[in-house]
Amino acid sequence: MTPPDPHGTLERRLDALAMVRSGSGHEVLPLTSAATHVWSYGPAGAGPTVLMLHGFRGDHHGLELPAAFLPNYRIVIPDLPGFGASEPLRTGDHSVLGYARWAREVLDVYTRAGDVVLVGHSFGSVIAAATAATAPMDAVVGVVLISPIPAPVRRVQPRSATVWADGFHRWAGRLPERLGDRLLRHPLVTRVSTTLTLTTPDPAVRRWIHREHRRHFSSFASRDMLLEAYDAAAGGSVDAYAERIDVPTRLIAGRIDRLAPIAELHRTAALFEDAELTLVDGVGHLLHYEAPERVAAVIHHAAGRAGLSATLGTAAGGAAPASGRGGAAPLSGLAPKPMSE
Repeated sequence: MTPPDPHGTLERRLDALAMVRSGSGHEVLPLTSAATHVWSYGPAGAGPTVLMLHGFRGDHHGLELPAAFLPNYRIVIPDLPGFGASEPLRTGDHSVLGYARWAREVLDVYTRAGDVVLVGHSFGSVIAAATAATAPMDAVVGVVLISPIPAPVRRVQPRSATVWADGFHRWAGRLPERLGDRLLRHPLVTRVSTTLTLTTPDPAVRRWIHREHRRHFSSFASRDMLLEAYDAAAGGSVDAYAERIDVPTRLIAGRIDRLAPIAELHRTAALFEDAELTLVDGVGHLLHYEAPERVAAVIHHAAGRAGLSATLGTAAGGAAPASGRGGAAPLSGLAPKPMSE
C-alpha cells in the first residue's frame, strides 16, 4: 500500500497548479541590472502584492505551487538573473548583494502600485533578507523566508558534504568551459541534489518533484555565472542581515531540513526585531513542494501582520476569513501549528 503524503494529495495540488497557471501573465522588465522575465498570478490591481524569489538553480516554476493557494493575492515571481529566461546581471556580480541590488529594482516597479510582501525560498531567502535590509524605508511591509538559510551552508553542513560540493564546482570551473557547462547540467547532478532534499514518502509526489527539477533545474545562463551564484549560495546566510530588518518577518522551515539546523533557525529568528518561526514536522528543504498549503498560510498571516487585507481562499474556491489591520484573522485549517521542540 502506498503511504499517503501527509500534507495533501498530489492530484489536488496539480489541479490548483493548472488553475493558477491558466490565469498567469508574463512580462519582461527592462531593468538596468538585467532584463528580467516575470510571471504574475492572481487578480491584477486587486489584493496585496507578494514578490517571490526562488532558490539556487531554480526558476519561477518552483514557487507556483504556494501561489496556487493564494488566489486572492497578486503574486509576482521573477526568474533570478542568470536563471530561467532572465539574462545574467550586467555587472557580472552574481553575489548576494549583486542580486539584492537587482531585487530592489524589481521592488521599485511593484511598490508603485501598493505595499509589497517579500518572500524568498532557500537562496532566495538570503536575497530577500539582504534586499529588505538595504531597501528604502517602506519598500517592503513584510518578509517571509521559506526554508531559510540561517547560517552559511559551509559552516553548518558536515565537512564531507561541503568538501564534495565545493570540489565538484571547482572541478567544473577548471574544465574547458563547454565541458564544465555540460557537467553542471548533467541530469545526474539534478537527480542527486533532489534526492538529498526530498522527504515525502509518497512515490507519486517524489516522481513529480524529480520531473519538475529535471525540466527546470538546469536553465542557467552559463558555467561561470552559475559558479558565481554557487559561491553566493554556499557562503550567504540570513543571519548576516537579520538585525537590519525592522518589518514583521515570518520564517517557515521543515523540521528535518539538513540545510537549516533547528538551533540555527532559533538563533537567527532571535536576531530580527519582529519575527516568528514556524517548524513543519516531517518536511525538509523542499517545503514549497511538500507543504505548499502551509507556506501559503504563513504568507497570508504575514500579510495580515503587515495590515494588508485579503482572503486566503483555496484553489477550489473556498475562503478563509479575511485579515486586516489589527492582526491576522484565523487561517481556518491551514493555520501554522505552534512551534515546538
